[in-house]
Amino acid sequence: MYYSLFFEARSIQSYIFDSGKMKEMVGASELIKQLCAEKLDDVIKEVGLTEIKPDFDNPTVENIKETADELKTLDKGKIFFSRRSGGSFSAIFADKAVRDRFLGVWSMFVNDFVPGLEVVYAVSESDEIKKIIEETYAKLAYNRNFPPAVLPEATPMHVLAPRTGKPAVDKEDKTFVWIDEASQKKINAVDSDKLNSLSNAFLQNTPEEKAQKYSFPTNLEFDSKGHCEFPFKSGSRYLGLIHADGNDLGQTLLNIKENIEDGVEYAVMLRLFSENLEKSTMEAAQAATKNLIEQFKKDLEKNEKKSDESSKNTVLPMRPLVLGGDDLTVLVRADLAMQFVKDYCVAFKEKTKVNFEKIHNHNKDAIPEELTACAGLAYVKNNQPFMDAFELTESLCAESKRISKNVRKKEKRTEIPASVTSLVVTNSFIESYSSYKEKELTVKKGNKEYIATLGAYAIDENEKSIPTLKVLRALCKELKKDGVTAASIREYATMIFGDENIAREKWRRWIEVLESRGLFNGFKTVMVPFGFTGQGEGHNIKESPWVGENNPKQTPLFDALQLLSMDDIGDTINASSEGGKK
Repeated sequence: MYYSLFFEARSIQSYIFDSGKMKEMVGASELIKQLCAEKLDDVIKEVGLTEIKPDFDNPTVENIKETADELKTLDKGKIFFSRRSGGSFSAIFADKAVRDRFLGVWSMFVNDFVPGLEVVYAVSESDEIKKIIEETYAKLAYNRNFPPAVLPEATPMHVLAPRTGKPAVDKEDKTFVWIDEASQKKINAVDSDKLNSLSNAFLQNTPEEKAQKYSFPTNLEFDSKGHCEFPFKSGSRYLGLIHADGNDLGQTLLNIKENIEDGVEYAVMLRLFSENLEKSTMEAAQAATKNLIEQFKKDLEKNEKKSDESSKNTVLPMRPLVLGGDDLTVLVRADLAMQFVKDYCVAFKEKTKVNFEKIHNHNKDAIPEELTACAGLAYVKNNQPFMDAFELTESLCAESKRISKNVRKKEKRTEIPASVTSLVVTNSFIESYSSYKEKELTVKKGNKEYIATLGAYAIDENEKSIPTLKVLRALCKELKKDGVTAASIREYATMIFGDENIAREKWRRWIEVLESRGLFNGFKTVMVPFGFTGQGEGHNIKESPWVGENNPKQTPLFDALQLLSMDDIGDTINASSEGGKK
């Protein structure tokens, strides 16, 4: 008989972004990162159990069989995880009393270590491992609808923490503002030298990195003298909030379930897949961080004069927030954010290919050769509400997935192309991307519909069905040339939402200016990949920047203006560069 205990941390992003204070966000991130890693190891040891682990580095047929045999005759003094990543785990026990004792110790520890975090548990029992895994997942999904009460409850006489509205337990140092128990834990986590798992996961800890003493900022606020720990670029307070998510994870788990009949082998392959996915996500984040460091070093050498001593302690222009499973959330300085997205998505595909190779060869029907990732990127100022910004970023990521999945379905591909959707936020009211797109980027003129964005851009430079990030950057480069007068495009951006005839005439005059200055051919060339292939309505760039014969017609110009404004990093971004309605 087998006994299961499945645990899942819910609404992790809400827990991290709850107060909107960077220091608390950092502390929450570190607590989540350690919860099912080092801290789970501590509880396993405290209960007196030994974990059965597959050979992650060398998952040969023999090694997989050896782990499966050990699981088949599971001893009551041992525990096996079919999944252990992010803020969740799926544990299998051989003894009900041991399972219940572990549940008691673990739940008590979680309440103390991460107070305020919404968690869900599910337990089950069966003679078959595959059956118990399926049943417990079903119970876990059901229990998500009944989250446990969060204690302590506030009485009418209780002081409430002003930032969260929850019962206060203490006053914050320096500010003397009342804070709740969760905020207190998060702040203490930042001050603890032992809680740095998330930060370390983004660094490869090479000799050079150790010598340089790279660190991540914990504060985004400027003091009275205009100083800030985060190394913003001069004249800007914009950040890129990135959320990346792997594609086809759900389908892969279904494939594993359908193609592996033996229960113990199924459980072992789930753990091997989970572990290698986690490893791939971490290595991709490290690769993107390494490239960011190289670019940051060039910026320092170019723009700043530092002494040898101060250069040994370098605060990087990024702040890791979430890294687990196939998820990544990170804050990056605006001018470096899009490149970070590209580097991460490219590396994620490469790392999964390498790390999945052996388990893919073991069962090619169950395990994919590689996975891709889609991302959302919201450009926000340091004083904007991060919970709202994250929800926007999630919706941007969802848009990327929607467009990429449609391409996969239409062309019957085996793989979802990696892509990214971005948006510059210029006001304090942040809504979902679908709502913003409908209200601010879409205009109807009679029976014609115009959408001032192409949405997602493909990461792969060889992608044919989705415009690539490479061609968008080529357009940006063309618009930066002397004599192009991108300001005229910004004027056109406001006109298109007004009189259509005036806007068309404005566009034609701008094209004439380009021709008179010998710049039109270059502009025409970079517009070809977007569908402007020559003559005919919807394809002639001389007549209109809107591509397409039927509704809706779209244009990449406003996407280019957005990216260009972030590359140039001006603290004030003309709202018309977004193509917003006036």
